Amino acid sequence: MVETGDEILDSYYYSSLYWLGCCTGEGKVPPALYGCWTTSDLANWSGAYTLNYNYQSPFFYLYTSNRQELISSYIDLLLDIIPIGEMYEKEKFGRNGICLPVEIGPFGTVCSGLFHHQKTNAAYCCVNIFMHFFSTYDLEWGRRAYPFVKKTAAFWEEDLVYENGIYNVVNDAAHEEVVSEGERNNIHALGLVKMLFDGILKMSRELETDKELRAKWQDIAEHLPAFPHYVRNGQKVFKYNEDSYAWREANGTRVKFIYPFGCVGLDADTETLEMARNTLEQKENFFPAQRLL
Repeated sequence: MVETGDEILDSYYYSSLYWLGCCTGEGKVPPALYGCWTTSDLANWSGAYTLNYNYQSPFFYLYTSNRQELISSYIDLLLDIIPIGEMYEKEKFGRNGICLPVEIGPFGTVCSGLFHHQKTNAAYCCVNIFMHFFSTYDLEWGRRAYPFVKKTAAFWEEDLVYENGIYNVVNDAAHEEVVSEGERNNIHALGLVKMLFDGILKMSRELETDKELRAKWQDIAEHLPAFPHYVRNGQKVFKYNEDSYAWREANGTRVKFIYPFGCVGLDADTETLEMARNTLEQKENFFPAQRLL
């Protein structure tokens, strides 16, 4: 039983668990953009699993609420889509591993082949894989999910650009954009890549597999660039891109590397925590950051 002392907050907590419980569970097709309540034949965005945020986000709160069983089927459609991801990888990027478009469907189907210049969709899918595995240490589930993580890491091993001792993310869009030329080390992709290589290192150790690959993964994890930052309104804040635009009001992409990617926590150094607070404070319509950090 969870009681916060705020009846409205409590009602949101339990109603959210109820609605998700109504549309997912072990052995069930996980909910897509409209859950199981698509009410027309022509749902917007195909009613798809949109991998640049929407598919993953309904599950984020299941770990702290101890409802991990509701996410057991989350990896099913990811395993089914691996052959398609490998095809896109070779034909679009000439890499190994997998890379996925924004919109996929169940049972190894694709709803749209558009990437919107975002190469991070498969990496974003790993957020819940890591959250689930490291909150349960369910080795059987981890072994099922691990091939997807490994193939995602294989893409980034080849796609990162190594310069002056640093592995850089280049030409990847933080948002759905027409072009990504000139975008370098955007904070969204950096957070996902850092999460990916930190996570696969820990996961491989727990599963006692791929010991020979860990040195490379460790090297990448230790030599990614720092999250870009600059001074805005007299405060040091995190910046969207190293070389491109610095700030956008209308989207929360800037802070996802903090949560759910887990790249900044309460154990971070004082300067990093201060930048995180400043960034949240300066976000339009965002409640005071001191409530979060």
